[in-house]
Amino acid sequence: MIVNGAEAHFYDGQDFEQVLHPKLDRHIIDFDANAAWADQIVNDTRSMRVGTGKNLLDFLEEFLVRWNWTHPQDFRVLAALIPATIIQTVWTWRPLCSVIGPSDAGKSTLIQELLLPILGNWTIRADRSTEAGLRQAIRHHAMPVIIDEFDKYRQRQQVLELFRTASRGGTILRGTQNQMGMEFGMRHLAWFFAIESGDIWGQDRNRFIRCELHLPNERGTLRLPPHDALREVGNIVVAVALWAAPAAIRLANAIKSTQIDNIDGRLVESFSVPAAMYAVLSLGREVTEAQAVEIMKMMLAGREALLGPTEAEESRLFGDIMASTVRVQDPGKGGVAPIVECAIGRILEEHLTHDYRFGKESHTTLEANGVRIVPRDSGDWLFIVPEIVQRQLLQHMRWEQTRVDQLLLRLPGAERGQQRIAGTKRSGILLPLEGCHACLDLQDKNKTT
Repeated sequence: MIVNGAEAHFYDGQDFEQVLHPKLDRHIIDFDANAAWADQIVNDTRSMRVGTGKNLLDFLEEFLVRWNWTHPQDFRVLAALIPATIIQTVWTWRPLCSVIGPSDAGKSTLIQELLLPILGNWTIRADRSTEAGLRQAIRHHAMPVIIDEFDKYRQRQQVLELFRTASRGGTILRGTQNQMGMEFGMRHLAWFFAIESGDIWGQDRNRFIRCELHLPNERGTLRLPPHDALREVGNIVVAVALWAAPAAIRLANAIKSTQIDNIDGRLVESFSVPAAMYAVLSLGREVTEAQAVEIMKMMLAGREALLGPTEAEESRLFGDIMASTVRVQDPGKGGVAPIVECAIGRILEEHLTHDYRFGKESHTTLEANGVRIVPRDSGDWLFIVPEIVQRQLLQHMRWEQTRVDQLLLRLPGAERGQQRIAGTKRSGILLPLEGCHACLDLQDKNKTT
């Protein structure tokens, strides 16, 4: 169903049927004459032809290629994601799109001078927004969402968690003052612009189609069509997206499980959306799965080298604990032992190498922060009390509200146990210290933090 201002239509991929009654099952259609977001949807969509979709791709690519993209296919990926965003609520799987790059790389120009005129005035464009603010602005609407300046800030993780539910169209439940509760669903293919991608969690990493910009090779103003002309293109984008929707959605579902060497399956699923849209627009509704797979492989070729190595969440957590610093005395500096900051991993390295620069008194400091070395017949073990570690070492980090114990139990040899720590018997996670040796990467015996 398409609601455009005061009109609503059912569309089956071939023709339109007008909806005249404001009630649909348990839902009320939001007719609002002031909320029209496109002109002549019905007539424009009926007049679509294969050549129209190809011409639109050529037009978008002509301008998107002028930015200095890291991956040679990024301009084609974005050209397909623009119409894919118009029909974002009906995809089975929705990726998130991030455009990252340094200042002066053209991110704001891309938003202001190209995307907003094409996607239309109903687009939500927000900077450093909160999760609640975005949720309240989106409400029950299917408008595109563009979030600029999405660099590291306090509410960013909550925003990511909000849009994580959008991938498969999940439901969020929120309490209200009248105790009735509110159900909120997200089905948005959101665009995020930032200088850097930030500390995106492993579970979010492959939900993103990441396009990266370099500084332009030649400084100067990009020559783009005037806004009025781009708004006309926006009407074509809407019609082309609706015309392509039935075939593109079926195609994306068919190719999303394709296995491609060195590419994570979730990333393949994310790229199935722009690949399917690009295939239908460029080759028509009768395009084959094999042709769409070739387009997807083209879009993904060489991209694994740009993504960098993946790291399991438990390894990242353990690394953050080991990199956390505590205050200890440093008698090695001579004279009165000063108080210095020392990483947890550095103290454990001393224990493993029997080079006690900071003295065994540093173990008391470890225990105060939820970490203890436990001697056993099989070798020394590391005992970690999750709640103390979260409170003392992981404060204001993304692990602050995480079930740290569940992640630590995924590390090799980990087991639950009880030990006395800082004078109190506590439950926690036991790890073989020798097994932690590789995680600490102790290549340099004299390494300090």
